[in-house]
Amino acid sequence: MNNLITKLGEGLFQLIYPPVCSVCGEQLSVDSPVRNLCQKCLSSFQTVSSDFIREKILDRLSTSYLDELHILFEFDNNLQEIIHQIKYRKMDRMAYHFGVHCQQYLPPELLNRESLVLPVPLHPSREKERGYNQSYHIARGLFYQQKPLVDKDLFIRRRDTKSQTTLDRQERQENVQNAFEIKHPEKVLGKTAIIVDDVVTTGATINECARELKEIGIKAAIGLALATPREHLN
Repeated sequence: MNNLITKLGEGLFQLIYPPVCSVCGEQLSVDSPVRNLCQKCLSSFQTVSSDFIREKILDRLSTSYLDELHILFEFDNNLQEIIHQIKYRKMDRMAYHFGVHCQQYLPPELLNRESLVLPVPLHPSREKERGYNQSYHIARGLFYQQKPLVDKDLFIRRRDTKSQTTLDRQERQENVQNAFEIKHPEKVLGKTAIIVDDVVTTGATINECARELKEIGIKAAIGLALATPREHLN
């Protein structure tokens, strides 16, 4: 009885205050694949070519430890707003469902590999403040029905690095140097790992994760991110 009353109350509330897209403010349709996001916004993202990733990121790393790097979209205003909400407005469920929606843009070979999926870790103090690691929930969504195992505890950030936002390319590499650690190296030895982050700009963070993995004997390190800016740092 209580459940029925609750459902009726929710239905009445939505009738009076219909849900709207948290990005553009338009009323949501019932078939929107991600709660709080409309189909128009979800369809607005521009994909990123492998040539762009190679030229703007991989070729500009002083040493690349990534065997592959896949980035799904350009980091435009809509995607910036979505990621901001995911990170700072307690939208862990949106992170997961957005990841589920984005799975259709993944290269098929990523979904069919026997791989570990390792979200880029937050420092414990940062994760406690935020309440969760957004990259973990994005990764859960991206690989929600596939073989790879998402492990949020294997990779840790042992040093609380400063924000990369105001740093140049060289400073970003120095900022994350030796910031990560694998807790149980034997679990990744000889395996393939997919390292998941929300946004990649210079690739410094995800490349440092790959370096740590390569040092302990990982077979292959593959980077995966939702977005990258069209304009990159010099």
